[in-house]
Amino acid sequence: MGRVPSLEEHLPLDSTWFRFAVAWPLIAATVAVFGWVEDVAARRSRRLLP
Repeated sequence: MGRVPSLEEHLPLDSTWFRFAVAWPLIAATVAVFGWVEDVAARRSRRLLP
C-alpha cells in the first residue's frame, strides 16, 4: 500500500495503530476461514464456536 500514491497521501501508513487496525481483522478472518475449511473437509457441521 505504501507504493500507491493515492493511498500514501490519504492513509497514515506509518502509524502503528493503523497497522494494528488492519492486521488483526485480517488475522481473525483468516483463522475463521481456515476453521470453516477444516469443518468442510472433515464433513462436520459448521459452527462458530467449537
